[in-house]
Amino acid sequence: MVDDNLETTRRNLLRGGTALTTGAVSGATAGCLSLLPPVGSEIRYGRVDTPTQVGTDPAYRRWMPADDALSELESMVTVGDMHWVSVTPGTLGMAELDAAFRIGAAVVLSALDYVGYDFEHYDHVHGLGRLGTVAEGDLDTSVLTETLRNSGYNHDGTYYGWELFDRADIPRAVAVSEDAVIQSTGEHRRAFVELLVDAGEGRIDRHHEHDERFAAFSEWVGLYPTLLEGFGGGFSNLEPEDSTLAYTFDEDAAYFIYLQQYPDGETPTRGEIQAELDNSIKRAMQAWAVDIEIDGSYVAVEMRVDKSEFQSDFVADRTPYLTWGVDDGGKAVTVRHEAGESVPLDQVDIEPADALLDRPPEGAVLEPGDELTFTTAEFPEGDEQISLLYNYTGTEHDTAALFHYTPNVFDTDR
Repeated sequence: MVDDNLETTRRNLLRGGTALTTGAVSGATAGCLSLLPPVGSEIRYGRVDTPTQVGTDPAYRRWMPADDALSELESMVTVGDMHWVSVTPGTLGMAELDAAFRIGAAVVLSALDYVGYDFEHYDHVHGLGRLGTVAEGDLDTSVLTETLRNSGYNHDGTYYGWELFDRADIPRAVAVSEDAVIQSTGEHRRAFVELLVDAGEGRIDRHHEHDERFAAFSEWVGLYPTLLEGFGGGFSNLEPEDSTLAYTFDEDAAYFIYLQQYPDGETPTRGEIQAELDNSIKRAMQAWAVDIEIDGSYVAVEMRVDKSEFQSDFVADRTPYLTWGVDDGGKAVTVRHEAGESVPLDQVDIEPADALLDRPPEGAVLEPGDELTFTTAEFPEGDEQISLLYNYTGTEHDTAALFHYTPNVFDTDR
């Protein structure tokens, strides 16, 4: 958990180096979203036989409430404006390709606390913008509740049979049941958790039941190991109404697909799409096979990356999955590992480094119960945030945000 909502954690993740834009990204994730060849290469157009979706049921839609349900919440964007992410944690390609596309997992992990189960245990994890994050799977509520109680959370009642928990250090709320964990953050966290519970159980209307365009688009997209809504546009001169980047794989290759829906009468031609691809070569790492399919207002740009190429440019590890706690005493701020996976500190950049008291020795590992304490008097001028940035193994530049926190003495909004 790194901040007070998924939109904020997305921005923090970008600042950390794992850029989720469809522009340039650095290091090992460069090929993840920069899906075009380098300067001097020729794009190879041809047939790409992309594996079928994980499923035709867009599981993420179950949890998206209709906009009417949000009308009483202040400063809330509409669901239609929300960037969402959907990941199947146990099927990201490691077994088949010895590498995996990690950006979607990094996004949802940044907004999800550890509650007693490995990340790969979940069937689906959906990041739903400011509303929160939903992790689906076969769960034992006694494991969930015990973990939450022992990691700084307080029991906060029940809601239609869901057990609710809350904490105030970095404001978070969690609802748990036998088939899902829901987490939200910030001022409206309890209301958002209850909205997601209500949408998931069908007590209120869902977004796709009110938005015919999204209903049709999501039905066409289906479900993939990773879906990143809003990042399937990819072209500077084309403006789809809806767009998603999908990732999937087989035993021989990884596949990245721009899935787009255009307004009626505005679907680009194959030639216009090829021109955009040809003019966007700065954003890719290899000349991959590219296939363009157009069906009415729908466009799919499918790209294939051979297994060997995928292995050479994608990292094997992922960001650790854990719960952070904070004790903010004004002059000193203690960041605590509450529960979850260990963190090898040799792979973590700690900022501001000069404000850290008793820096751990080389090779140290942060385990549950371990703490890092910062003195606010040693923060450099203009630097008002504690940051822990995780460096993936085998890369020089690829970094994801583990944790961000602004101490109370610097946060004028508190």
